[in-house]
Amino acid sequence: MGLIYRSLFDVENTGIVEAAPSIFREWLVEKARRAGVDAGALESLETRGEPVTVGAWTVSSVADSNGALAAFGGRLVEKIKGQVLTTSLRVVSSSRQAWADIDLEREWVEGEEFGASWVPLPPGLVRTVLGSYSCTRAGTPLTGEVSEINRESTEAFLQQLLDPGRDLPYVVVTRSEDELASKTADKGRERAGELARRLAGIAQVALFGPMVAQDFSKLIGGAPWDVHSGAVRSYLPGLLRDGDQPQWHRIVHFRRLRDQPAGTAARLTAGRLIEAAIHRKLPESWGTVTTELPRFAPAQSDRDWEEIAEDLDKANAHLKREAEALDQAFRDVQEQARERVADALVAVERYQAREGYLRSWLNTANPDLDIDGGLLATEESTVHREHCTTVVGEAQSNLKWVVFYDPAKVLEGADLLDENSQPVFALNGWQALTALNEYAEKKASEKYEGSFMDYCRSGLAKAAISSSWVAMKESGATGQTRRFREQRTFQVPEEVDASGKVYMEAHIKLEEGGYPAPRIHFHDDTRGKTRMVYVGWFGPHLPNKSKN
Repeated sequence: MGLIYRSLFDVENTGIVEAAPSIFREWLVEKARRAGVDAGALESLETRGEPVTVGAWTVSSVADSNGALAAFGGRLVEKIKGQVLTTSLRVVSSSRQAWADIDLEREWVEGEEFGASWVPLPPGLVRTVLGSYSCTRAGTPLTGEVSEINRESTEAFLQQLLDPGRDLPYVVVTRSEDELASKTADKGRERAGELARRLAGIAQVALFGPMVAQDFSKLIGGAPWDVHSGAVRSYLPGLLRDGDQPQWHRIVHFRRLRDQPAGTAARLTAGRLIEAAIHRKLPESWGTVTTELPRFAPAQSDRDWEEIAEDLDKANAHLKREAEALDQAFRDVQEQARERVADALVAVERYQAREGYLRSWLNTANPDLDIDGGLLATEESTVHREHCTTVVGEAQSNLKWVVFYDPAKVLEGADLLDENSQPVFALNGWQALTALNEYAEKKASEKYEGSFMDYCRSGLAKAAISSSWVAMKESGATGQTRRFREQRTFQVPEEVDASGKVYMEAHIKLEEGGYPAPRIHFHDDTRGKTRMVYVGWFGPHLPNKSKN
């Protein structure tokens, strides 16, 4: 039997124990009617612990108290499509506090067919209890419904996220511009509703209203901590505490949700939160219940040790087979993804090489076109680049006019990008460095006099990048703030600057928005003594006022 869902929370009303038997019974009766199970025997269910069998269901409930402590436990065991599912409700209260726990466990029946994956939904009991009582976890309200955040409540909501005592994950849902402008379907609300349904009792879901994402971004310090434009983000406890990392608070960007069913966000988000929840331990008072309340004492089994050992061996063998199947499925998918990425990168570079060949052919056919020559498209000219650290090494070996004067610093940033496993960062990085090299070479041969931005706009370069990638200056606030300026100051030869350092505000944006929003910071010395371009940083977006 494996635990696949656990919802554990505090209940303000200690009288919930007295109401728990009727809550459990009413839930059973309604569930039986929907499932076509005879509900008659369930309507008079006793709380003495004796199991009642109704078709494929086995039900039991027990209640006990000793004056200082009261507890209720209810359990439904049902066989569905080759599985044994067990739903359990525990409620414990003392004179000062009460808590409830609702678990869902699963056991496959040996020899029966079952699906390769099984995504649990919260038992209906969760919403029943959350809807009937004021429930919290470590003081944070847990409602099971979507919390609406407007501009007036944005600051209070952020304070709730930053509360050091918060023990409850929050999932924030935003709307894209098109969704905010839509007069018909509210896709953002549909996503939030599906998330709340999947995560009832485990996390609280919040939906941002108009303009809230902008206000929230300013308050939290912008990227990489914010969420906007239709994205969904999970904020775990400990947000912005010492040692916190942005990647721990998972974000699902809108490009993965656009034109997808409402449940896509839940499928991509819920698994990790459910996995964390099932590892929560029951409060210590549960141990007191099992020792001091006779009806909750563990039952003595009349089975001998050999039978128990045999069952354990079977269970272990089954779990091993299931783990091996899941591991193989994961490795297959991972390998397929790698192959597709590799094929795409090779195809792109072959097209680039083919473009070079065509430029060379046109230049030979008509020299008046003044089109730069290129390389013939061959297998040797196509190099597979997947990692930014590899790109740095290739650039050091092959790009004569681009210099990494402090290569350890550049590799530090490239290594951070590689942790995000996005091959497009490496591809775009190589394209940008090649463009800088070609630009510097043209300047050295006096075939070009403009800036790098002008060069990208000219349309003459075979390795040019879009001018929208290039920013020759930082904002005034960044340049005027000592800390931000120092983070963009990198080592150069004394021939370039007598201090051995230069503020490199010019940069290339390899990807906009989100995290890590990679950047290449460079200094253009093509009109100086060295005639080179110096790269000081190839890594995640450096801090500024909005991304501090």
